[in-house]
Amino acid sequence: MPPRRQHHGPNHWPKQDQQYRVLYFTGDGPAVTQQLRGQPRRGARPQLSRAPRKPKTAHARYTSRTEWASASPLGNPGVSRTVCALSYCWGNVEAHRTTRGTLKSHLGSIPCEKLPRTLSEAIHVTRELGIPYLWIDSLCIIQEDEQDWKKEAAQMGAVYSDAHVVITAAALDTSHGGLFRDRDEASVRPVLLTASSPPAPRSKSRRYVVPSGGDWEAASYSPITNRAWPLQEDILGARILSFRADQLSWACLSMMATEVDPDGAVSERDRSSAAKRAERQSIRLRSLRGVLPGPTSHTSTQENRPASVRERDVRFQVWEKVVQQYSSRAITMQTDRIPVILGVGRRLEANLHDSFVAGIWRGAYCLRSLGWQAEAPGDLVAHYPSWSWASTTSRVSYSMLSGPGAGEATVDYQASVVHFDGPLSED
Repeated sequence: MPPRRQHHGPNHWPKQDQQYRVLYFTGDGPAVTQQLRGQPRRGARPQLSRAPRKPKTAHARYTSRTEWASASPLGNPGVSRTVCALSYCWGNVEAHRTTRGTLKSHLGSIPCEKLPRTLSEAIHVTRELGIPYLWIDSLCIIQEDEQDWKKEAAQMGAVYSDAHVVITAAALDTSHGGLFRDRDEASVRPVLLTASSPPAPRSKSRRYVVPSGGDWEAASYSPITNRAWPLQEDILGARILSFRADQLSWACLSMMATEVDPDGAVSERDRSSAAKRAERQSIRLRSLRGVLPGPTSHTSTQENRPASVRERDVRFQVWEKVVQQYSSRAITMQTDRIPVILGVGRRLEANLHDSFVAGIWRGAYCLRSLGWQAEAPGDLVAHYPSWSWASTTSRVSYSMLSGPGAGEATVDYQASVVHFDGPLSED
C-alpha cells in the first residue's frame, strides 16, 4: 500500500459540476500505513479504495488468542501486538461461522472465497498492512457454545484494546457488503493549492480544495454507529481505520481525518452545524479512551500509582457516558447488555479499586451508579435485577446524582449481593 502520489495535473482538478470549498488550514504527510505501524505522521493518506484482485489461492485459519498474543510487535516494543480486529455488523444471517461442527476444518484452513465479502476483504487489508493476525468474532468465537462465548466475551475488551488496528466496516449493516466499492476517486481527492497574498507575497500558505460533502457528519453517522457492540470496539481501539460508503476515515487519540480532509484540519467555519455536532460527538467518544487506564500488558508505573479522587471521578464519568451512549443503540440479544461494555468496565476496575455486578459498582461509587434513570418507557429485560440500568431497554442517564465528589458519598449498606445468576456472573 504505497503512499499516494501528489496529483496536480488538469486530469485531477475539481470537476465543474461539483461544489468545492477551500479549507482554512492544511499539512501533509505520507501513507496511512506509516501511522498504523507505529510511526505517527500527520496527514496520512490511505490508498485502499479499489476492490482488490482475488488471489488464486487464499486461506485463513482459526487460531487461539494465546498464539497471536505471543507474537512479536511490529519492530517497536511500544506498540500493540501484531493483530488487527474487525468491527462490523453481522446482519440477519451470518453465512460462515465457527461452530463445534466446523472447528476441526477451521483449524486447518478457511477458504477466503467462502467467507462473506466483508470478512475476506478485511483479510486483504490486514495482509496489506503486513499484520499476521486478524480477529473476527464470528470465526474466533465458537458460535452456539455457551461456555466458549462466555469465556471469549469476557476478553473482547482486551482483544480490541490490544489490537494494533481496528478495521471498521461502517458502510453497511450486513457482513456481505464488503469494504471496497466502486467510486469516482476524484470526488474525494483533495486538491492542494499554494497561495500568497499581499502585503507578504513571499509568505505562502497551503490550502486544500475538497468536495463540499466531505463533512464529519457522514463519517459519524453510519449503520454501525446504531449498533451496541461496536461502541466498545471504537472506544478501546487505539487506531481505527473505517471503510465508509464514500471514503476512508481514520482516527487515533490525537486526530481524526478523512480522505477529503487528510489532515483532520477542516476549520469550524467550513463546517455545517450538523457536521460540527457530529464531529464533537466523535471526539467525545474517542476522548473516553484517553482517560481510561491502559491495558494490563502496557501498563506503566505511573498508571499503577493510586488514582486521586478527581481522577477517579473523571474515569467514573467515562462509565456513565458509555452507558448512556450504549443504551441508545440497538442490540439483538438483550442478555448481552452487560457483556457488550464489559471491556470498558474491566479497564476501570483496577484503577477505581472497585468491581461491579450487573452494571452497578460495589464500592464508593455504588450510590452514584444506582442513580440512573430511564429517559422513556422501555421493556423489562430478563436476567437482570430491577435496580440495574441493564433491566430496561430504554436510554438511560445519570442526571440524578452527579457533580464532583458525588461518588465519594458514604453509603450505609442495608443489603449486599450474595449471588448474581446472570450473564458473565462468574467472571
